[in-house]
This record gives sequence, structure tokens and C-alpha cells, in this order.
Amino acid sequence: MEKHTQYGINIIIIIIIITTTTTIIIIIIISSSSSSSSSILKLEINQEAARAN
Repeated sequence: MEKHTQYGINIIIIIIIITTTTTIIIIIIISSSSSSSSSILKLEINQEAARAN
């Protein structure tokens, strides 16, 4: 039982790391790209955030 919860915690940590790194990458892309393409990316981020929650 303890091993199972530890495994679950590890998955949560990995998911948090992946989401934070992808968010940082997306923010960099938005800040370096034009406003028209960044609005499309923002929509995709909102969809990903909604799925994560």
C-alpha cells in the first residue's frame, strides 16, 4: 500500500514538472512570436490547462 502511494506521488511530481516546463516553453514561444500566432497558442494552453485540472 505504501509503495503504491509513493508511485502515485512520483507520477504527480512528474506531471507537475512536465506541465511547468511545457508552460515555460510555451511562454517563451508566445513572447518571441507574433500576436496572431500567440493567440492560437493561448487557446491551446487553456485547453491543456483545463484537461490538467
